Amino acid sequence: MEEQNINQEKEEATEVDWWSPRDGSFESVEDVKEPSPDTPQPPKWDGPGSSKPLVDINADYLKRTTQIKGWLKFFIVVISIGLFFNFINMIDLFRWASRGLVPKMCCVFQMMEVFVNVYAIYAFVERKPDAVFMSKVYVVSVFVNNLLFYLLGGSSELGVVGHNAGLIVIWSLAHNSAWFLFLSLSYQVSLVIPESYRKITTLHYVIVAALIVVGLVSFFVGRT
Repeated sequence: MEEQNINQEKEEATEVDWWSPRDGSFESVEDVKEPSPDTPQPPKWDGPGSSKPLVDINADYLKRTTQIKGWLKFFIVVISIGLFFNFINMIDLFRWASRGLVPKMCCVFQMMEVFVNVYAIYAFVERKPDAVFMSKVYVVSVFVNNLLFYLLGGSSELGVVGHNAGLIVIWSLAHNSAWFLFLSLSYQVSLVIPESYRKITTLHYVIVAALIVVGLVSFFVGRT
C-alpha cells in the first residue's frame, strides 16, 4: 500500500511538478515564470573551454546588456575633456602652419589625433569592435604629441616653447601608460567590449602607420 502511494505521487509529480534535486522537494510548474523577452540574457557559450558564443554578440546586444560606468566612464570623460584642448591646440597650430614644414606636419598630426579622439569616444558609446584598439592608439598618440613638442620646442619654425615641457612629457608618459594598462587589463572593459567581439582591420594599421610616418617626418625635419 505504501509503495503504491509513492508511485502515485511520482506520477502526479511528473504531470504537474518539477523535481528539485537541491532539496528533494517538488516545485509547481505554475510557479515557474518564463523570462520576459525584453530581459537581457547573458551569452551562452558553446561548451566548456570554448570561446565561441551560441548567441550573436553585436553592438545592439552589448548596449542592452552592459553599462559604461566606474573607471571606464571616467576615462571617457577625461578624453572628452582632452578633445576640447586638442581643438584649441589644432587651431593654434594653424597660425604657425605657414612657417615651414615642421608646423605643417605637427598640424597634420594634431588633426589625426583629434580624429582618433572623437572616434574612440564614439566607438565605446556605440560598442564598436575596435573601441579598445582605437582608445589605445589615442593614449599613445597623446604622449607622442607631447614628446614631439618637447623635442621640437627649440625649433624656430614651431614658435612654441615651454620651460615646463619636460615635466609635461613625464606627466603625459605616466598617466597615458596608466590608461593603456587599464584598457589592456580591466575586467570592466572586457565586459563592455569582449575579447571575442574585438576586430582589427587593415585600415586600423594604416591609421597607426600614418601617425608614425607623420611623427617621424616632423622629428627628423625639425632636427635638421
